[in-house]
Amino acid sequence: MTSFVRIQNCVVIVIVFCVSVYAQVPHAGKNKFTIRGQEQRVYFYQTASGGHHPRIFFAPGDGGCRGFAVEIAKRLEKEGYDTYCLDVLHYLESFTGKSILTMDQIASDFNQIARWIQQKSREPILLLGWSEGAGLGLAAAAAQQNKFLFGGIIAIGVPEDNLLAWHWKDAAAWLTKKAPHEPTFKSADLMARISPLPVFVIGSTSTQWVTPEATRELFSLAQEPKRLAMVIADDHKFSDNTEGFFNALKDGLGWVEQQRR
Repeated sequence: MTSFVRIQNCVVIVIVFCVSVYAQVPHAGKNKFTIRGQEQRVYFYQTASGGHHPRIFFAPGDGGCRGFAVEIAKRLEKEGYDTYCLDVLHYLESFTGKSILTMDQIASDFNQIARWIQQKSREPILLLGWSEGAGLGLAAAAAQQNKFLFGGIIAIGVPEDNLLAWHWKDAAAWLTKKAPHEPTFKSADLMARISPLPVFVIGSTSTQWVTPEATRELFSLAQEPKRLAMVIADDHKFSDNTEGFFNALKDGLGWVEQQRR
C-alpha cells in the first residue's frame, strides 16, 4: 500500500467518524448512541435556564442512571448545567463477553461520547464520576488524547478497584456490599496521570465500599491542581447528608471552573 493510499484511508476514517458523531444530535431524555457496535444509553438532562450552559459528562455507579444518580443529574440541571448521564450498568454489560474492557477502550469510548456531547463546539466539558463511574472517569482523564476534551474531573466516592465487566449475578453485590468477582483495574494506577487536568475528589466518612483512609490515600497520589472534600455521611450515597454532599459538589464545580481560567 502506497503512502498516498494510506493517507486517503485515514482521511476517510476521520470523515466517517465525524459524520457518525455529529449526525446524532443530543435531545432531552433518553438518547441511543452506538460505540464499537454496541448501543449505549445516555440520558440528557437539559437545563431550562437561558444563556450559556456548561456541559457535564456524568458517569454514575454500576447501578446506572437510577436512584441517587438521577438526583445528582437533576440538581445539576437545576443549577444550570446541561448534564449527560451515561448508563454505566448497560455500558459494562454491553462489552462483557469473551473479552473484557481495556484502559485504551474506555479512554476511546469516553472520547467518542465527549465529542458527541460537544458536537461542533471546542469548549472542554467537565467529567463527573460517582463510584464505578469515577473509576471509569479516571481512566478517561488519564489518557493523553483526552486532555483537550475535558476541563477537569470531579470524582465522587472513588473505589480502590473498578469493574471491567458486569453480569446480572453481580447484582447481589448491591445487597451484600461486597465487590463482584469480576476483572478490575486500580484507581491508584491512574491518579498521578490526571494532571494537568484539575481533579476534585469528594469522599464520605462512611466505610461502605470505600473507607475514608483509602480516599485520602488515593488523593495523595494525584498531582496538582487537586482538592479533597470529605463529607460526613453514613453511606456511599450520602443519604443522611445530601445537602452536605451537594454543597461539596457545588464547591467542586466552582473550583474546577476557576482552574480553567
